[in-house]
Amino acid sequence: MPSRRSLASWSRAAILGLSTGIAACDADAGTIRFADERLLIGGDITDEDTRTLARALREDPHLTTLVFEQCRGGTLSAAYGFADLIKLRRLQTVASGPCASACALAFLAGARRSFGASSALNWVALHAARRPDGSGPSSDALNRQMLGTLKTFTSGKLSSELLQLIAKSWSARSGVFFVRAGGELSSRDGVWYCDGRQGSDPPHQCKRLPGFDPLSQGIVTEP
Repeated sequence: MPSRRSLASWSRAAILGLSTGIAACDADAGTIRFADERLLIGGDITDEDTRTLARALREDPHLTTLVFEQCRGGTLSAAYGFADLIKLRRLQTVASGPCASACALAFLAGARRSFGASSALNWVALHAARRPDGSGPSSDALNRQMLGTLKTFTSGKLSSELLQLIAKSWSARSGVFFVRAGGELSSRDGVWYCDGRQGSDPPHQCKRLPGFDPLSQGIVTEP
């Protein structure tokens, strides 16, 4: 079984990743580490991390759950690589704190999906794939593929209205946020749309979308 200390140091390439300014607090350094039968994943996911995850799954057949903990994004290829491994093992996934972009796509591959149990602000944020330099969206073909994946992973529950907002959200700090919070932050539960002009602390400065919630839209499978 792998060591329960950090297994990888992650680079910060972000083909699909949101800028670090989109979240309310700083992400952990990119790490993969064990906690009981869970694997905790933070930072930005890359192709190297896909290989690290595959090795961890081979060496620990009892691993049941991936917790994306302060995971801001990563590359689109890594998102699909993680998703393939998650689907193959029918792993449960948990979003603890921000799970944005490439993390969100990987998270949605979980057989069972939930938010973290803490009272902190937890969210899954989705947006269109964009060019590595942030100058515009990726190709129409690439984004059609990604939107099709979102439909599949959410069992067709994700509404066309939200898919359209995701498709046009390619600029920094833009996207659709599926939020679960507790304690004093519970008023932020729900779904929010950020068009990229709300500053560095979404989603509470963004537009709330009434009538939608993470469970009904297939983002999580458990209340």
